[in-house]
Amino acid sequence: MKKVLLIFSLLLVGILGVHNETSGLRFTVHQSLLDEMNDLIVNELIPLLKNITFPDITGNYDVPVFGEVQWWIKNFHVKDIEIAESSTKIEKLGIRENIQKATLILSAEYKWRKTHIIHPSDHGTMDINIKGASINFEVDIGEANLRPTIKVGAGGVKFHLDALSIVFHGKIAWIYNDLVSAVEGKLTGLINTYLPSKLEDLINVNLENKFKEMTVQVPWKNTIIDLSLLHPPLFAENYFSFGLKGEFKDKQNPVSCPFTPTILPTTTGNQMLQYLMSDYVPNCAGLVLYKQGALEKTITQQDLPADSLIQLNTTFFQYIIPNLYKKYPNRAIELKVYAAEPPKVDISKQGLHVKGVAAVNVSAVVPPKNQYAFTLDAVLIADLSVSVVKGNLITGDIHTLVCNVTVDHTNIGPIDIVPIISFVINPACNTLIPSFLNTFLNAGIPLPAFDGFQVEDAIIDLNDGYVAIGATIGSVH
Repeated sequence: MKKVLLIFSLLLVGILGVHNETSGLRFTVHQSLLDEMNDLIVNELIPLLKNITFPDITGNYDVPVFGEVQWWIKNFHVKDIEIAESSTKIEKLGIRENIQKATLILSAEYKWRKTHIIHPSDHGTMDINIKGASINFEVDIGEANLRPTIKVGAGGVKFHLDALSIVFHGKIAWIYNDLVSAVEGKLTGLINTYLPSKLEDLINVNLENKFKEMTVQVPWKNTIIDLSLLHPPLFAENYFSFGLKGEFKDKQNPVSCPFTPTILPTTTGNQMLQYLMSDYVPNCAGLVLYKQGALEKTITQQDLPADSLIQLNTTFFQYIIPNLYKKYPNRAIELKVYAAEPPKVDISKQGLHVKGVAAVNVSAVVPPKNQYAFTLDAVLIADLSVSVVKGNLITGDIHTLVCNVTVDHTNIGPIDIVPIISFVINPACNTLIPSFLNTFLNAGIPLPAFDGFQVEDAIIDLNDGYVAIGATIGSVH
Protein backbone atom coordinates (compact mmCIF):
# COMPACT_ATOMS: atom_id res chain seq x y z
CA MET A 1 0.00 0.00 0.00
CA LYS A 2 2.89 2.38 0.76
CA LYS A 3 4.29 1.85 -2.73
CA VAL A 4 0.89 2.55 -4.28
CA LEU A 5 0.61 5.76 -2.29
CA LEU A 6 4.13 6.72 -3.33
CA ILE A 7 3.34 6.29 -7.00
CA PHE A 8 0.16 8.35 -6.77
CA SER A 9 2.05 10.98 -4.76
CA LEU A 10 4.83 11.15 -7.32
CA LEU A 11 2.32 11.39 -10.13
CA LEU A 12 0.72 14.27 -8.33
CA VAL A 13 4.21 15.70 -8.04
CA GLY A 14 4.32 15.91 -4.34
CA ILE A 15 0.78 17.35 -4.36
CA LEU A 16 1.13 20.85 -5.70
CA GLY A 17 -1.77 23.24 -6.48
CA VAL A 18 -2.61 26.07 -8.93
CA HIS A 19 -5.17 28.66 -10.05
CA ASN A 20 -2.72 31.60 -9.95
CA GLU A 21 -3.35 32.33 -6.27
CA THR A 22 -0.75 32.33 -3.50
CA SER A 23 1.28 29.25 -4.39
CA GLY A 24 4.98 29.65 -3.72
CA LEU A 25 5.72 26.36 -5.48
CA ARG A 26 4.30 24.70 -8.56
CA PHE A 27 4.94 21.44 -10.37
CA THR A 28 3.40 20.54 -13.69
CA VAL A 29 3.19 17.04 -15.16
CA HIS A 30 2.72 16.56 -18.88
CA GLN A 31 1.10 13.54 -20.51
CA SER A 32 4.48 12.46 -21.86
CA LEU A 33 5.67 11.75 -18.30
CA LEU A 34 2.68 9.51 -17.60
CA ASP A 35 3.38 7.70 -20.88
CA GLU A 36 6.98 7.12 -19.78
CA MET A 37 5.93 5.90 -16.32
CA ASN A 38 2.87 3.93 -17.39
CA ASP A 39 4.35 0.48 -16.77
CA LEU A 40 5.50 1.51 -13.31
CA ILE A 41 2.06 2.90 -12.44
CA VAL A 42 0.25 -0.20 -13.67
CA ASN A 43 2.63 -2.53 -11.85
CA GLU A 44 1.83 -0.71 -8.63
CA LEU A 45 -1.87 -1.45 -9.15
CA ILE A 46 -1.19 -5.19 -9.08
CA PRO A 47 -0.76 -5.35 -5.26
CA LEU A 48 -4.10 -3.58 -4.93
CA LEU A 49 -5.79 -6.25 -7.02
CA LYS A 50 -4.01 -9.01 -5.09
CA ASN A 51 -5.41 -7.56 -1.86
CA ILE A 52 -8.94 -8.28 -3.06
CA THR A 53 -10.58 -11.22 -1.31
CA PHE A 54 -14.04 -12.42 -2.30
CA PRO A 55 -16.86 -13.53 0.00
CA ASP A 56 -17.60 -17.23 0.40
CA ILE A 57 -20.34 -18.60 -1.86
CA THR A 58 -22.43 -21.76 -1.74
CA GLY A 59 -25.13 -23.47 -3.74
CA ASN A 60 -26.88 -26.71 -4.65
CA TYR A 61 -26.70 -28.67 -7.90
CA ASP A 62 -28.43 -31.81 -9.11
CA VAL A 63 -25.82 -34.12 -10.63
CA PRO A 64 -27.43 -36.58 -13.07
CA VAL A 65 -27.73 -40.10 -11.62
CA PHE A 66 -25.66 -39.13 -8.58
CA GLY A 67 -28.22 -36.77 -6.99
CA GLU A 68 -28.21 -33.38 -5.31
CA VAL A 69 -24.87 -31.93 -4.22
CA GLN A 70 -24.24 -28.93 -2.00
CA TRP A 71 -21.02 -27.03 -2.69
CA TRP A 72 -18.99 -24.30 -0.96
CA ILE A 73 -16.20 -22.01 -2.22
CA LYS A 74 -14.12 -20.04 0.29
CA ASN A 75 -10.76 -18.22 0.67
CA PHE A 76 -11.32 -16.87 -2.81
CA HIS A 77 -8.64 -14.35 -3.88
CA VAL A 78 -6.56 -12.98 -6.77
CA LYS A 79 -3.30 -14.92 -6.96
CA ASP A 80 -1.64 -13.39 -10.00
CA ILE A 81 -2.25 -10.97 -12.85
CA GLU A 82 -0.55 -10.31 -16.16
CA ILE A 83 -1.30 -7.15 -18.15
CA ALA A 84 -0.73 -7.04 -21.91
CA GLU A 85 -1.90 -3.50 -22.68
CA SER A 86 -2.44 -0.40 -20.56
CA SER A 87 -2.48 3.38 -20.63
CA THR A 88 -2.52 6.26 -18.14
CA LYS A 89 -4.18 9.41 -19.47
CA ILE A 90 -4.91 12.88 -18.14
CA GLU A 91 -8.61 13.74 -18.27
CA LYS A 92 -10.91 16.55 -17.18
CA LEU A 93 -10.87 15.91 -13.42
CA GLY A 94 -8.12 13.39 -12.92
CA ILE A 95 -6.21 10.46 -14.33
CA ARG A 96 -7.76 7.57 -16.26
CA GLU A 97 -6.29 4.11 -16.02
CA ASN A 98 -7.15 1.66 -18.79
CA ILE A 99 -6.01 -1.97 -18.65
CA GLN A 100 -6.72 -4.31 -21.57
CA LYS A 101 -6.10 -7.98 -22.40
CA ALA A 102 -5.22 -8.89 -18.83
CA THR A 103 -5.02 -12.43 -17.49
CA LEU A 104 -6.09 -13.01 -13.89
CA ILE A 105 -5.48 -16.19 -11.94
CA LEU A 106 -7.72 -16.60 -8.90
CA SER A 107 -7.36 -19.28 -6.28
CA ALA A 108 -9.91 -20.73 -3.83
CA GLU A 109 -10.76 -23.71 -1.66
CA TYR A 110 -13.85 -25.80 -2.40
CA LYS A 111 -15.94 -28.54 -0.80
CA TRP A 112 -18.94 -30.49 -1.96
CA ARG A 113 -21.21 -33.00 -0.22
CA LYS A 114 -24.10 -35.16 -1.37
CA THR A 115 -27.22 -34.04 0.48
CA HIS A 116 -29.34 -37.24 0.74
CA ILE A 117 -28.98 -40.81 2.09
CA ILE A 118 -25.25 -41.56 1.97
CA HIS A 119 -23.08 -38.48 1.99
CA PRO A 120 -19.94 -38.81 -0.13
CA SER A 121 -17.90 -35.59 -0.25
CA ASP A 122 -14.65 -34.12 -1.48
CA HIS A 123 -12.61 -30.96 -0.98
CA GLY A 124 -9.49 -29.34 -2.38
CA THR A 125 -8.28 -26.28 -4.21
CA MET A 126 -9.38 -24.72 -7.46
CA ASP A 127 -8.02 -22.21 -9.97
CA ILE A 128 -10.14 -19.72 -11.89
CA ASN A 129 -8.42 -18.38 -15.00
CA ILE A 130 -9.77 -15.18 -16.53
CA LYS A 131 -8.75 -14.26 -20.06
CA GLY A 132 -9.17 -10.96 -21.87
CA ALA A 133 -10.00 -8.92 -18.76
CA SER A 134 -10.29 -5.14 -18.97
CA ILE A 135 -10.29 -2.64 -16.08
CA ASN A 136 -11.09 1.01 -16.67
CA PHE A 137 -11.53 3.85 -14.19
CA GLU A 138 -10.83 7.52 -13.63
CA VAL A 139 -9.25 8.78 -10.41
CA ASP A 140 -10.49 12.28 -9.52
CA ILE A 141 -8.08 14.45 -7.54
CA GLY A 142 -9.41 17.25 -5.37
CA GLU A 143 -8.60 19.19 -2.21
CA ALA A 144 -10.02 19.26 1.31
CA ASN A 145 -8.52 20.69 4.50
CA LEU A 146 -5.38 21.72 2.60
CA ARG A 147 -4.66 18.12 1.59
CA PRO A 148 -5.30 16.19 -1.60
CA THR A 149 -8.34 13.96 -1.94
CA ILE A 150 -8.61 10.95 -4.19
CA LYS A 151 -11.66 9.03 -5.32
CA VAL A 152 -12.86 7.01 -8.27
CA GLY A 153 -14.85 9.15 -10.69
CA ALA A 154 -18.60 9.03 -11.15
CA GLY A 155 -18.35 6.27 -13.76
CA GLY A 156 -16.88 3.87 -11.20
CA VAL A 157 -14.56 0.99 -12.00
CA LYS A 158 -15.55 -0.84 -15.17
CA PHE A 159 -14.59 -4.52 -15.42
CA HIS A 160 -15.11 -6.98 -18.26
CA LEU A 161 -13.87 -10.51 -18.91
CA ASP A 162 -13.89 -12.39 -22.19
CA ALA A 163 -13.57 -15.94 -20.87
CA LEU A 164 -13.44 -17.81 -17.56
CA SER A 165 -12.17 -21.35 -17.02
CA ILE A 166 -12.23 -23.40 -13.82
CA VAL A 167 -9.89 -26.21 -12.79
CA PHE A 168 -10.70 -28.34 -9.69
CA HIS A 169 -7.89 -30.21 -7.93
CA GLY A 170 -9.64 -33.10 -6.16
CA LYS A 171 -10.08 -36.88 -5.92
CA ILE A 172 -13.36 -37.66 -7.66
CA ALA A 173 -12.59 -36.33 -11.12
CA TRP A 174 -15.75 -37.40 -12.95
CA ILE A 175 -18.04 -35.08 -10.95
CA TYR A 176 -16.12 -31.90 -11.67
CA ASN A 177 -17.43 -31.31 -15.17
CA ASP A 178 -20.88 -31.01 -13.64
CA LEU A 179 -19.59 -28.81 -10.81
CA VAL A 180 -18.01 -26.44 -13.34
CA SER A 181 -21.42 -25.89 -14.87
CA ALA A 182 -22.90 -25.39 -11.40
CA VAL A 183 -20.48 -22.78 -10.11
CA GLU A 184 -19.44 -20.98 -13.30
CA GLY A 185 -22.42 -18.64 -13.42
CA LYS A 186 -22.21 -17.64 -9.78
CA LEU A 187 -18.43 -17.13 -9.96
CA THR A 188 -18.71 -14.98 -13.09
CA GLY A 189 -21.41 -12.82 -11.53
CA LEU A 190 -19.47 -12.47 -8.29
CA ILE A 191 -16.25 -11.47 -10.05
CA ASN A 192 -17.99 -9.02 -12.37
CA THR A 193 -19.64 -7.17 -9.48
CA TYR A 194 -17.33 -7.64 -6.51
CA LEU A 195 -13.90 -7.04 -8.10
CA PRO A 196 -14.63 -3.52 -9.46
CA SER A 197 -16.55 -2.62 -6.30
CA LYS A 198 -13.72 -3.74 -4.02
CA LEU A 199 -11.05 -2.01 -6.12
CA GLU A 200 -13.08 1.19 -5.93
CA ASP A 201 -13.27 0.81 -2.14
CA LEU A 202 -9.51 0.32 -1.88
CA ILE A 203 -8.95 3.57 -3.74
CA ASN A 204 -11.74 5.57 -2.08
CA VAL A 205 -11.04 4.39 1.46
CA ASN A 206 -7.54 3.00 1.83
CA LEU A 207 -5.72 5.42 -0.47
CA GLU A 208 -7.87 8.34 0.64
CA ASN A 209 -7.00 7.61 4.28
CA LYS A 210 -3.32 7.56 3.39
CA PHE A 211 -3.70 10.94 1.71
CA LYS A 212 -5.40 12.27 4.85
CA GLU A 213 -2.36 11.19 6.86
CA MET A 214 0.11 13.00 4.60
CA THR A 215 2.28 15.54 6.40
CA VAL A 216 1.80 18.99 4.90
CA GLN A 217 3.52 20.81 7.77
CA VAL A 218 7.06 19.48 7.38
CA PRO A 219 9.42 20.07 10.33
CA TRP A 220 12.98 21.18 9.62
CA LYS A 221 15.17 22.06 12.61
CA ASN A 222 13.33 24.92 14.38
CA THR A 223 11.23 25.65 11.32
CA ILE A 224 8.05 24.37 9.70
CA ILE A 225 7.75 24.23 5.93
CA ASP A 226 4.11 24.63 4.96
CA LEU A 227 3.37 22.43 1.95
CA SER A 228 -0.40 22.80 2.11
CA LEU A 229 -2.39 22.17 -1.04
CA LEU A 230 -4.18 25.45 -1.66
CA HIS A 231 -6.68 24.47 -4.36
CA PRO A 232 -7.79 21.46 -6.37
CA PRO A 233 -5.41 20.70 -9.22
CA LEU A 234 -5.89 22.12 -12.67
CA PHE A 235 -6.31 19.49 -15.40
CA ALA A 236 -5.78 20.66 -18.96
CA GLU A 237 -5.72 18.82 -22.27
CA ASN A 238 -2.25 17.31 -21.87
CA TYR A 239 -1.01 18.29 -18.42
CA PHE A 240 -2.04 18.80 -14.82
CA SER A 241 -0.61 21.26 -12.32
CA PHE A 242 -0.64 21.65 -8.54
CA GLY A 243 0.48 24.47 -6.24
CA LEU A 244 1.84 24.34 -2.69
CA LYS A 245 2.01 27.11 -0.14
CA GLY A 246 5.80 26.88 0.09
CA GLU A 247 5.92 28.95 3.27
CA PHE A 248 8.49 28.81 6.08
CA LYS A 249 7.31 29.37 9.66
CA ASP A 250 8.91 29.40 13.09
CA LYS A 251 7.92 26.35 15.16
CA GLN A 252 7.36 28.36 18.32
CA ASN A 253 5.61 31.27 16.63
CA PRO A 254 4.12 30.04 13.32
CA VAL A 255 2.88 33.34 11.92
CA SER A 256 2.25 33.81 8.20
CA CYS A 257 4.94 35.18 5.96
CA PRO A 258 4.14 38.84 5.09
CA PHE A 259 5.24 38.56 1.45
CA THR A 260 3.05 37.87 -1.59
CA PRO A 261 4.17 35.19 -4.07
CA THR A 262 4.65 36.03 -7.70
CA ILE A 263 1.88 34.55 -9.84
CA LEU A 264 3.23 31.35 -11.34
CA PRO A 265 2.14 30.09 -14.77
CA THR A 266 0.62 26.62 -14.95
CA THR A 267 3.11 25.50 -17.59
CA THR A 268 6.17 27.00 -19.26
CA GLY A 269 6.79 24.53 -22.07
CA ASN A 270 6.39 20.94 -23.17
CA GLN A 271 8.90 19.28 -20.86
CA MET A 272 7.64 16.16 -19.09
CA LEU A 273 8.06 17.66 -15.65
CA GLN A 274 8.32 21.31 -14.61
CA TYR A 275 9.40 22.72 -11.25
CA LEU A 276 8.48 26.35 -10.55
CA MET A 277 9.49 28.38 -7.48
CA SER A 278 8.60 31.96 -6.60
CA ASP A 279 11.14 34.20 -4.84
CA TYR A 280 8.55 34.14 -2.05
CA VAL A 281 10.01 30.81 -0.87
CA PRO A 282 13.65 31.87 -0.23
CA ASN A 283 12.52 35.24 1.14
CA CYS A 284 10.17 33.60 3.65
CA ALA A 285 12.95 31.22 4.64
CA GLY A 286 15.39 34.08 5.09
CA LEU A 287 12.94 36.04 7.25
CA VAL A 288 12.28 33.11 9.58
CA LEU A 289 15.95 32.20 9.91
CA TYR A 290 16.79 35.85 10.62
CA LYS A 291 14.18 36.10 13.39
CA GLN A 292 15.45 32.85 14.89
CA GLY A 293 19.00 34.18 15.02
CA ALA A 294 20.09 31.34 12.78
CA LEU A 295 21.95 33.65 10.38
CA GLU A 296 24.96 33.96 12.66
CA LYS A 297 28.46 32.57 12.34
CA THR A 298 31.57 32.79 14.48
CA ILE A 299 34.71 32.77 12.33
CA THR A 300 38.23 31.95 13.46
CA GLN A 301 41.44 31.27 11.56
CA GLN A 302 40.48 27.60 11.28
CA ASP A 303 37.45 28.57 9.18
CA LEU A 304 39.57 30.26 6.49
CA PRO A 305 41.19 28.38 3.60
CA ALA A 306 44.70 27.17 4.28
CA ASP A 307 46.09 29.45 1.56
CA SER A 308 44.16 32.55 2.69
CA LEU A 309 46.14 35.78 2.44
CA ILE A 310 44.09 37.23 5.28
CA GLN A 311 45.13 36.06 8.74
CA LEU A 312 42.87 36.50 11.74
CA ASN A 313 45.37 37.85 14.22
CA THR A 314 46.27 41.34 15.40
CA THR A 315 49.78 41.06 13.95
CA PHE A 316 48.37 40.83 10.42
CA PHE A 317 46.30 43.99 11.10
CA GLN A 318 49.20 45.83 12.72
CA TYR A 319 49.41 48.45 9.95
CA ILE A 320 45.79 48.23 8.79
CA ILE A 321 44.22 48.84 12.22
CA PRO A 322 47.09 50.10 14.39
CA ASN A 323 44.95 50.69 17.48
CA LEU A 324 43.87 47.05 17.48
CA TYR A 325 47.47 45.83 17.58
CA LYS A 326 48.48 48.41 20.20
CA LYS A 327 45.73 47.32 22.58
CA TYR A 328 45.96 43.57 21.91
CA PRO A 329 49.39 42.72 20.44
CA ASN A 330 50.01 39.28 19.00
CA ARG A 331 46.52 38.01 19.66
CA ALA A 332 44.18 35.86 17.58
CA ILE A 333 41.02 37.53 16.28
CA GLU A 334 37.49 36.14 16.36
CA LEU A 335 34.71 37.46 14.13
CA LYS A 336 31.04 37.13 14.96
CA VAL A 337 29.02 37.75 11.80
CA TYR A 338 25.26 38.10 12.02
CA ALA A 339 22.46 39.34 9.80
CA ALA A 340 21.20 42.81 10.72
CA GLU A 341 18.22 42.47 8.36
CA PRO A 342 16.52 39.54 6.59
CA PRO A 343 18.27 38.71 3.31
CA LYS A 344 16.38 39.66 0.15
CA VAL A 345 16.33 37.53 -2.99
CA ASP A 346 15.16 38.90 -6.33
CA ILE A 347 14.80 36.58 -9.31
CA SER A 348 14.81 38.14 -12.76
CA LYS A 349 15.61 37.16 -16.32
CA GLN A 350 19.17 38.36 -15.73
CA GLY A 351 19.78 36.05 -12.76
CA LEU A 352 19.54 36.01 -8.99
CA HIS A 353 20.16 39.21 -7.04
CA VAL A 354 20.78 38.75 -3.31
CA LYS A 355 21.14 41.55 -0.78
CA GLY A 356 22.22 41.04 2.80
CA VAL A 357 22.86 43.51 5.60
CA ALA A 358 25.24 42.19 8.23
CA ALA A 359 27.24 43.29 11.23
CA VAL A 360 30.67 41.97 12.21
CA ASN A 361 31.80 42.08 15.82
CA VAL A 362 35.59 41.86 16.05
CA SER A 363 37.12 40.55 19.27
CA ALA A 364 40.65 39.76 20.38
CA VAL A 365 41.16 36.32 21.91
CA VAL A 366 42.45 37.12 25.39
CA PRO A 367 41.80 34.23 27.79
CA PRO A 368 39.77 33.66 29.82
CA LYS A 369 37.39 35.99 27.97
CA ASN A 370 37.47 37.50 24.48
CA GLN A 371 37.80 41.26 24.39
CA TYR A 372 35.41 43.19 22.14
CA ALA A 373 37.24 45.65 19.85
CA PHE A 374 34.88 47.12 17.24
CA THR A 375 31.88 46.50 14.95
CA LEU A 376 31.67 46.81 11.17
CA ASP A 377 28.40 47.23 9.28
CA ALA A 378 28.29 45.61 5.85
CA VAL A 379 25.86 45.68 2.95
CA LEU A 380 26.54 42.73 0.65
CA ILE A 381 25.06 42.58 -2.84
CA ALA A 382 25.63 39.45 -4.90
CA ASP A 383 24.63 38.59 -8.46
CA LEU A 384 24.44 34.91 -9.30
CA SER A 385 23.94 32.94 -12.46
CA VAL A 386 22.19 29.56 -12.44
CA SER A 387 22.73 26.78 -14.93
CA VAL A 388 22.35 23.03 -15.54
CA VAL A 389 25.35 20.69 -15.70
CA LYS A 390 25.23 17.07 -16.92
CA GLY A 391 21.52 17.36 -17.60
CA ASN A 392 20.37 17.15 -13.98
CA LEU A 393 22.67 19.21 -11.71
CA ILE A 394 21.52 22.72 -10.81
CA THR A 395 24.62 24.83 -10.24
CA GLY A 396 25.21 28.44 -9.25
CA ASP A 397 28.06 30.88 -9.64
CA ILE A 398 28.64 34.23 -7.93
CA HIS A 399 30.04 36.50 -10.60
CA THR A 400 29.67 39.81 -8.74
CA LEU A 401 29.91 40.58 -5.03
CA VAL A 402 29.82 44.17 -3.80
CA CYS A 403 30.66 44.89 -0.14
CA ASN A 404 29.94 48.32 1.34
CA VAL A 405 31.49 48.49 4.81
CA THR A 406 31.47 51.17 7.52
CA VAL A 407 32.61 51.32 11.14
CA ASP A 408 29.61 51.24 13.46
CA HIS A 409 31.24 51.27 16.88
CA THR A 410 34.78 51.06 18.28
CA ASN A 411 36.19 50.20 21.67
CA ILE A 412 39.81 50.78 20.67
CA GLY A 413 39.75 54.38 19.51
CA PRO A 414 39.54 55.81 15.97
CA ILE A 415 39.63 53.41 13.03
CA ASP A 416 40.45 54.41 9.47
CA ILE A 417 38.17 52.41 7.20
CA VAL A 418 40.17 53.06 4.00
CA PRO A 419 43.01 50.58 4.63
CA ILE A 420 40.50 48.00 5.85
CA ILE A 421 38.62 48.29 2.57
CA SER A 422 41.82 48.26 0.50
CA PHE A 423 43.64 45.38 2.18
CA VAL A 424 40.83 43.27 3.63
CA ILE A 425 37.36 43.98 2.28
CA ASN A 426 38.21 44.25 -1.41
CA PRO A 427 40.33 41.05 -1.52
CA ALA A 428 37.68 39.20 0.48
CA CYS A 429 34.79 40.37 -1.71
CA ASN A 430 36.62 40.02 -4.98
CA THR A 431 38.20 36.62 -4.40
CA LEU A 432 37.98 34.98 -0.99
CA ILE A 433 34.22 34.98 -0.35
CA PRO A 434 33.09 34.21 -3.95
CA SER A 435 35.67 31.43 -4.23
CA PHE A 436 34.57 29.91 -0.94
CA LEU A 437 30.85 30.04 -1.77
CA ASN A 438 31.31 28.93 -5.39
CA THR A 439 32.95 25.74 -4.14
CA PHE A 440 29.51 24.71 -2.89
CA LEU A 441 27.45 26.36 -5.61
CA ASN A 442 29.49 24.83 -8.44
CA ALA A 443 29.10 21.33 -6.96
CA GLY A 444 25.41 21.52 -7.82
CA ILE A 445 22.22 20.04 -6.43
CA PRO A 446 20.72 17.06 -8.29
CA LEU A 447 17.09 17.38 -9.31
CA PRO A 448 14.86 14.84 -7.55
CA ALA A 449 13.54 11.93 -9.60
CA PHE A 450 11.79 8.59 -9.02
CA ASP A 451 13.17 5.13 -8.32
CA GLY A 452 14.15 3.59 -11.63
CA PHE A 453 14.06 6.94 -13.43
CA GLN A 454 16.51 9.79 -13.88
CA VAL A 455 16.27 13.47 -14.80
CA GLU A 456 17.63 14.30 -18.24
CA ASP A 457 18.07 17.42 -20.38
CA ALA A 458 16.95 19.87 -17.69
CA ILE A 459 16.71 23.53 -18.65
CA ILE A 460 16.37 26.62 -16.45
CA ASP A 461 14.16 29.55 -17.33
CA LEU A 462 14.61 32.62 -15.12
CA ASN A 463 11.75 35.09 -15.10
CA ASP A 464 10.76 38.12 -13.09
CA GLY A 465 9.88 36.77 -9.66
CA TYR A 466 10.30 33.06 -10.25
CA VAL A 467 12.49 30.31 -11.64
CA ALA A 468 11.17 27.45 -13.80
CA ILE A 469 13.03 24.20 -14.39
CA GLY A 470 11.83 21.84 -17.09
CA ALA A 471 13.15 18.31 -17.51
CA THR A 472 12.73 15.01 -19.28
CA ILE A 473 12.39 11.89 -17.15
CA GLY A 474 13.99 8.75 -18.56
CA SER A 475 14.14 5.19 -17.25
CA VAL A 476 17.42 3.88 -15.85
CA HIS A 477 18.56 0.91 -17.91
